[in-house]
Amino acid sequence: MKSPDLIIKRIINNKEYEVHIFYIKSARAIYFEFESGNLIFRLNPKHLNTSRFENFLVKSITKAIKNPRFINERELKINTKNQSFYCFGELISYDLTSNFIIFKVNNSFEYLKLSKDYSSKTIEEIIKNFLKEKLLIKFKFFAEEAVKMILQKTIDLTYKILKKKTSWASINIRTKTLNICEDLIYFSDEMIKYVAFHEICHLVHANHSKEFWNLLSKYFENWKEIKRKLNSYILK
Repeated sequence: MKSPDLIIKRIINNKEYEVHIFYIKSARAIYFEFESGNLIFRLNPKHLNTSRFENFLVKSITKAIKNPRFINERELKINTKNQSFYCFGELISYDLTSNFIIFKVNNSFEYLKLSKDYSSKTIEEIIKNFLKEKLLIKFKFFAEEAVKMILQKTIDLTYKILKKKTSWASINIRTKTLNICEDLIYFSDEMIKYVAFHEICHLVHANHSKEFWNLLSKYFENWKEIKRKLNSYILK
């Protein structure tokens, strides 16, 4: 994501929040979203110092901070101050040397190379890229398992990890391309596996029909609970 045009701070319910402002000169409306724990407003610059914007800001943030997804997303951000991050359902602590980010996952030490002029942003990018590589491996493994169990054959699938706001994954039935939400790096293997099986079920039933959910239930009887946790950003 590009840097915001402006960062402001507002106090809502006695707590200070950082607000990211992006300008869209042609915009007539004011838009709000939260992404990765950030409060984001997109608007025409002429609306910035208006009661219309301030009222919309207060209303939007007040509603957002009650959302379990927003609360948990903020906690999931890589914490360079405390040197910790969430990795597939677990909180991991890391150490820094002049050359490496060092941490332990599944009883194995990982050493991620650092440049000499690294910054907090560099550390975040390196860790996130590492996690996305691991996510791709996990998702591919679970998707191939699902293909064998559900379709009882092998097919060639293409995988892409993307920033997705509306779903945890999607599949193009024609091209057999799986688009995976990068936020799955935070969740446990069981929940990643559920998403993989969910998408492969769409190769049998394209829509979320009764038949689709019946098929998915054969492999995940607790799919409703997993779905609830995913949407609330409960990691495992």
